[in-house]
Amino acid sequence: MIDLTARAYDGVVAAERSRAARKLVFAVGQHDDAELRRRALGAGAVFAPYRRLTDERVNLIEHWIAESGMRESIP
Repeated sequence: MIDLTARAYDGVVAAERSRAARKLVFAVGQHDDAELRRRALGAGAVFAPYRRLTDERVNLIEHWIAESGMRESIP
């Protein structure tokens, strides 16, 4: 998961590098920053606004992992 508004790194660059390494990218950011969302999607990330992460009706990360086929078995 990449926070697009992090100050310690460029979230879009992190998404690009992760995708170049063939990793799936789940990026979170402000719901009203259309330009940053567009750039993240262009880098190959799946985007979700912060407020969707705290929606109690949907476990967005769990859904994304299940859909991606990345679920690992826990011993």
